[in-house]
Amino acid sequence: MPTVAHQVIDALARAGTTHVFGVVGTTTLPFLDALHDRADVQYVTVRHEQVGASAADGYARMTRRPGVVLVQGGSGVTNLLLSVCIAWKDCVPLLVVSGRLTTSRVPAKVHVATREIAKRCSTPRKWGSMSWSESTASSS
Repeated sequence: MPTVAHQVIDALARAGTTHVFGVVGTTTLPFLDALHDRADVQYVTVRHEQVGASAADGYARMTRRPGVVLVQGGSGVTNLLLSVCIAWKDCVPLLVVSGRLTTSRVPAKVHVATREIAKRCSTPRKWGSMSWSESTASSS
C-alpha cells in the first residue's frame, strides 16, 4: 500500500520534477525511503537547508519545472526562509516539504516560533505583486 510520501512523489513526477534537493534527517526518512523506490526522481543531498532551497530555485528557473526542497521541521524550515522569499518574489515554483517532530521532542519556545513560521508560510502568497509599502502596511 502506498504511503503519503509515495503519493507526493508520484504527484511530483507527474508535474515533471526529476530532482529533489535537501538535507537528510530523521523526520524526512519516510520521504527518502519513498524516493529510494523511484528511478525517475533523484535526491540531491546538500549540507545546509538554504543551499537546498537555492538549488531547487535554480532547478526551477532552468527547467521550468517545480523545484522541490526537503528539510527537517523547525530549524530546518527557518534556515531556508531567505531562499523561499527570493523564489516568491521572482514567482519561481518552489515546493518546501518538511518533516515534523512530535510535540514532546520540541522545546516549548522553539515550538511556538515554529508554529508562527508555519502559520505565515501555510498559504501560498505572491509577494512579488505587492509593493513594499503595501506588504508592510498589511502586516502591521
